[in-house]
Amino acid sequence: MAAFRLPPYVGTVNLITKRPVDSRSFPPPVSRALDSAAYHIELALHVKLPEPSLDSWLKESLAKILRAAALPEASVSLVIVDDRMMSDLHQRFLQDDSTTDVLTFDLRDDAAQPIDVELVLCLDEAARQAAVRQVPVQLELLLYAVHGLLHCCGHDDHDPAAAAAMHRREDELLIAAGFPPVYAGSRQC
Repeated sequence: MAAFRLPPYVGTVNLITKRPVDSRSFPPPVSRALDSAAYHIELALHVKLPEPSLDSWLKESLAKILRAAALPEASVSLVIVDDRMMSDLHQRFLQDDSTTDVLTFDLRDDAAQPIDVELVLCLDEAARQAAVRQVPVQLELLLYAVHGLLHCCGHDDHDPAAAAAMHRREDELLIAAGFPPVYAGSRQC
């Protein structure tokens, strides 16, 4: 999924009215943030997580990924949704009514600016793929966040060679941050 080039804050969508909102004035239903010196990571939940501690684990793990990627600063909003919400967003922004794993909304005006992204992750898709790959659901969600970040860093996955290179980079970052690889040895690469 290629990163979208939208004006700042257009990626934040009121999932009830389906209209874009200014995220500076309209907080998501459940929002928790993690700030470190160089990273701001926010999480909005539109589903019930299978484990209550998953939200803090995901934010802390993403901070490790950002450090492993040597990104000096970043602002990342993670929005976790179900299949229905993901299908609605996928239709709205890409005219495809199927569900998908991640939608990436690059909020920067210029790719040279620090990362500023909203990543919409589908928990239902993560659960399905985690079962197929035999990995924990939280690792699959983290993989989706890494995938979205790589789109913001210029990676693409629209042809088999580019997808394989992107999957290798995802595994490299997971390993560098202390997590097991997802694609290494997988027939899905």
